[in-house]
Order: sequence, then C-alpha cells, then structure tokens
Amino acid sequence: DRKPKTLPVWPFGVTLRTQNGGAPVERIRVETGVAIGQVLFPTVALIQDDAVRLGRVLARAVRYNALLVGLPLALLAGLATPVISAVFGGRWLPATTALQILALHMTAGAILIPLDAAIRVVRPAGWSLGIILVYLGVEVALALALAAPLGIVAIPVAHLSATVPLIVVLRRLLPAPARPAWLDNVCLPLLALAATFVVSHWIAGALAPWPALVVGSAAGAVAAAVVVFAFGRATIWPELLRDLRHLAPAGPPA
Repeated sequence: DRKPKTLPVWPFGVTLRTQNGGAPVERIRVETGVAIGQVLFPTVALIQDDAVRLGRVLARAVRYNALLVGLPLALLAGLATPVISAVFGGRWLPATTALQILALHMTAGAILIPLDAAIRVVRPAGWSLGIILVYLGVEVALALALAAPLGIVAIPVAHLSATVPLIVVLRRLLPAPARPAWLDNVCLPLLALAATFVVSHWIAGALAPWPALVVGSAAGAVAAAVVVFAFGRATIWPELLRDLRHLAPAGPPA
C-alpha cells in the first residue's frame, strides 16, 4: 500500500503522517495542541480589552501547551530509533534525525499556537495574512537552499528555522502587559523537555526497542516533572498543582 497513512504512535493524540510509499515522516499531529488552540481563540476574544488578564491567560497557555504538547514530542525525539524500528522498520533508521528535528519544530509550534490566537484577535486581519505570507516565503526559501546539502533533513530544518523567529515576532506584536515572560513560560518548559529527551534517548540506546519505549516514556516523563519542580517550585509548580486539583472530580456532597 503506497498511499499516505496516518499512524497513531503515542498517547496524548500523537500521530505520524507518512509520505507516499510509507516513508517517514510527512507530518506530526498532536491533537492536544489542536484542541487548545481551538479553545483559546474565543477566550482571547472575550478578554482582549484587558491586557493584564490576557497576559496571564497567554502565559498559562504557552506554558501548558509547551509541556503538554512538547512532552510526547520530546519522547518521540528521544525514542526516535525504537519508534522508527517498531512502526516503519529498520530500513528507515536514517530518517531518525529528520524525525527528531520535526518533533522539535512541532514543540516550537506548540508555543506559537497561543501567540497566534492572540494576534488574530488583537491585530487587524491583514497583519495575520502578511505574517503568514512572510513565514511561508522564508520557509520555502530555506527549504530550497538547504535541499542540496541536507537532503531529507532540509524540510524540518526549514520549518524550525522559520518558526523560532516567528515566536519572537508574534510576542513582540502583543501589548506589553500581555507578553508571556520568557523564563517561566518558555525556557523552563523547554529545559524540562530537554531532560525528557536526554533520559529517553539514553534509554533508547541501552534497551531493546519495545522495552525502551515503555521504560523511556516513564523515565522521560519523570525527568520533566523533576526539572519543573526543581526550578519552578516557587513559581509554576504551585500553579500546576492548583490547576490539577481543579481538574479533579468533585467529591460527593456532604
């Protein structure tokens, strides 16, 4: 079967979209990130006139999107070798680097989703169209320029190289009180995801593919939690616990 296929490979709604002939990987889709983006847009529209409140909402959205979407992607990158072996077969192991860079790009895209939702509300529609056109132009130009030296890796590198500056630009276009702080909302989640990648990647090299997927997933998630607690226990850790308590089902009435 040479038709493109969408393969579920991970919890949290992560799927891989294969190219014709089954070659990995045309696209990674994380359903969690899509859902958050759909919910956030009307929320931003309701509070757009209150920049301080908008800033609190965006800070939380950026932070949680980076962690919730980025965690399975960091695991996918760290465990890319056993994932490719299990899903596609060993002949596609040379695509490991491309898959890892694509996962990193999608993590940056998760940070981008709340900022994009806010820009579409607080700025005129023409701004969003102009930003998209410039972004696509830069992405295509980079992909063409890098195709010869990088081969299959050129497209994910172009995606990532165009997305990171876009995060900076979109944040800058927000009103100053609404701009999420870099340290707690971007840098700390990325540090936690880096720990996930390192731990799961080490396990992928130490165990057989299927045990590596199980052990690496658990250990990588624990590594992320340890980093968030160690560096954010005075800031985002209490807020995270409070939000989790709010999500817990209420007990029976007294």
